[in-house]
Amino acid sequence: RRDEGLQEYQSYVFSNPHSGSPSSLRTSSELSSIRQSLLQFFGADPREYELVFTRSTTGALNLIADAFPWTPSSCVHDGDDKHDPVSDDSSSCSPASLFLHTRSNHNSVLGMR
Repeated sequence: RRDEGLQEYQSYVFSNPHSGSPSSLRTSSELSSIRQSLLQFFGADPREYELVFTRSTTGALNLIADAFPWTPSSCVHDGDDKHDPVSDDSSSCSPASLFLHTRSNHNSVLGMR
């Protein structure tokens, strides 16, 4: 399968899938196929889940952080059985805004808090 993929990239031009050119239509089709394959692989219903390609892991984490419902009572949990709220009052933790991560994480994750 790897050789097929390499041959395809050597034989065709791929481009920005948003531009509308013939090569972008091929790119768009390939991305759609890959998206469906990955959703199927993870058992994710495409009516419920979206698969977004990002430039990097840090870029993906930034999208998550930007969309997270941060509030003054948001809680951050680092996996050590205690909740550290963004605010000082742990009793005001909002379950809708609970951010969980492992203690040993990349700075991109830790910076989201």
